Amino acid sequence: MPLDDDRLATAAAFVTALFDLSRHSPRAWRRADAVGRSAGIVGQQLERTIVDAVQAGLVDRRVDDGALVLLTSRGRALAEGKV
Repeated sequence: MPLDDDRLATAAAFVTALFDLSRHSPRAWRRADAVGRSAGIVGQQLERTIVDAVQAGLVDRRVDDGALVLLTSRGRALAEGKV
């Protein structure tokens, strides 16, 4: 099911914040809560946003620590405006 406009905008804000925070070390895992705070996304909205971004193939969530996230190549390309 496609995301509604609000959820899509929130996922895009999360991806952009993750891109900005990982610009100098793109293969380093980042704490999802720090990325969320940077984008103004917290609590249940943050969890939903991460799930949306993962399902869209924009973000990977570390299997052994779900609090860590990493942009996929697709997420990076989207944030760079190449998609």
